[in-house]
Amino acid sequence: MTDATTPKIIAPPEPEAPDHAVARPGKTTHAVVRIRELDALRGIAALLVVLFHFTMFRPQAEYGFKYGVTGVDLFFMISGYVIFLTINRVRDWRDFIVSRVARLYPAYWTAVLLTTLLLYVFDRPHFFPKATLANLTMLQNFVGTGDLDGAYWTLAVELIFYGLMLLLFVSGQLRTVESWGAVFLSILLGFHLAGPVYFSADYNLMKEYLPFVSHAPLFVSGILFYNLQHRPANWLRHAAIGGCFVFTCYLHDKGGTAMGSISAREHYLILAVYVAIFYLFIGSKLAFLVNRYT
Repeated sequence: MTDATTPKIIAPPEPEAPDHAVARPGKTTHAVVRIRELDALRGIAALLVVLFHFTMFRPQAEYGFKYGVTGVDLFFMISGYVIFLTINRVRDWRDFIVSRVARLYPAYWTAVLLTTLLLYVFDRPHFFPKATLANLTMLQNFVGTGDLDGAYWTLAVELIFYGLMLLLFVSGQLRTVESWGAVFLSILLGFHLAGPVYFSADYNLMKEYLPFVSHAPLFVSGILFYNLQHRPANWLRHAAIGGCFVFTCYLHDKGGTAMGSISAREHYLILAVYVAIFYLFIGSKLAFLVNRYT
């Protein structure tokens, strides 16, 4: 980590143009009809995170704004649903990569350059051009440079998820994504159970540089909700969603961001609310969220 890094803070993934939509036949997701309920949920999650940061370390945090730290959990569930929807509708892997780059990088580069300018003007000792160049690639966490702004940490989580989904896509395994998800989460559970006991140093290092290991069940649950909505009913999917919920609860103090702001019991309750919200969404019960305010 260089001196240019800042402490990790909670933030939603870098803003991007919404692509959670149903594509028209024969088209990629460039021609879409947006799912307005997900737009509203994403906006609510963003507002939760903003209010959390605005009241951080202030008395107002105890008025309930501290629970906004969990907005990231909702974002990751939405991302699981949206990315699986997207990758099922692109023509090939190139379309998927182009769509991700086009949606993420322009806004991200703007944020990085603005942060660099602010560091240069107001905090010159922490201005390092090499750190800026590394951050412009969005791969800084994987090369040991660290985030120029702590808010970028969620991008590393998203990029790993994109990579895993792309791997399933090019290998023709999207139809068996649930089986692969079960295998992956089983391995991940073993990692979290054995890590603190048998290789604690490497375990902590991996959680820092690969934060996806502390949030993976949220993405998998998003995929499960997509399949629950678009495939024949299957009780195993309901059970798997419950398993993802329990696993996420278990990860509360295993590198997640909520542990420093709310209790485990509070986190469990809010996660249960998010699961319930997704059930309402796939059951078309969230139309009331689509209004002039959202």
